[in-house]
Amino acid sequence: YYNSCYYNVNPFGVGNGWKLSTQQTLHKETIDSTVYYVYMDGDGTRHHFKQISGKWQDLSGLNLTLTLSGTTATITDKGDNKMVFDLPTAEFADNYANVKMIRSISDACENSASFT
Repeated sequence: YYNSCYYNVNPFGVGNGWKLSTQQTLHKETIDSTVYYVYMDGDGTRHHFKQISGKWQDLSGLNLTLTLSGTTATITDKGDNKMVFDLPTAEFADNYANVKMIRSISDACENSASFT
């Protein structure tokens, strides 16, 4: 996919503004003293998660939930599909070394794919 918002960066090694649909990421970002986790989907759209009433909920209206457990972060959609990432601990701060790539994805029937 090409995303013109990233025309001047090449964090994924496929050319400025380009990324593969499997290059989905999660990073941590603090805005006005509020911590967010930011999921970048396959086309480069960013989805912010904010802790509301003790749960990490997406602010994009897609009914995604984020669960943090130990060193793992899991995003679950309303169809019970899950995406697993290493838990980002360092602030993004425009440093793509602080971004975690998707490790695995599974559907409600437990079919899964892992990424290395």
